[in-house]
Amino acid sequence: MRVARALSSVHIGDICCSVGHLIVDSLAARLGLRLLPDKDGFVGQGTVNVGEALVDLTLFKSSKTNFAPRPVLTLLQNLP
Repeated sequence: MRVARALSSVHIGDICCSVGHLIVDSLAARLGLRLLPDKDGFVGQGTVNVGEALVDLTLFKSSKTNFAPRPVLTLLQNLP
């Protein structure tokens, strides 16, 4: 599994977030996953339809606006 790094930031009013954060928020909303607070950010988990297949999906959004490899690695190591 590869984790993509967001290279740009977006400013919405007074809020600054990475493009990756916007993508995770959009995917979560589209797939009906709720992002809940976690130690290092926000996590959403569920089973979703991808084409005709059911897929167990975990989305992670770091609490930092830049790439945070340690929280992502920790989350991936703790997945079932």
